Amino acid sequence: MFLIAVLSYTLISQLGITTSDSCKYCLQLYDETYERGSYIEVYKSVGSLSPPWTPGSVCVPFVNDTKRERPYWYLFDNVNYTGRITGLGHGTCIDDFTKSGFEGISSIKRCIQTKDGKVECINQPKRRRTYCRF
Repeated sequence: MFLIAVLSYTLISQLGITTSDSCKYCLQLYDETYERGSYIEVYKSVGSLSPPWTPGSVCVPFVNDTKRERPYWYLFDNVNYTGRITGLGHGTCIDDFTKSGFEGISSIKRCIQTKDGKVECINQPKRRRTYCRF
């Protein structure tokens, strides 16, 4: 719970966090190493995390569904999907993030791995701003 308490409300909504146990296509960010402790699930791309975020471990759940594409996530150490990059496919984890060579996650890109093994990233439409008049 410490990880969630540290995050501001803005960052939590920016990450697209869910508390659902059924989010098998999400990226899981754990407080502690080796998938221990509390975690949050990220379900959409995030172009800028400021300050960079350093979880204890990171996982993508195994998806045993041969009819659908499988989740694949890219983690970047700079904002706007730049800098050093690492990819995580379904069923993979970084057990100790501090030993991975990354100092923090500054952006996250949601992708899918097709049946032929290609990775295709999902471009999310930008939300239109709605202005209210009082």
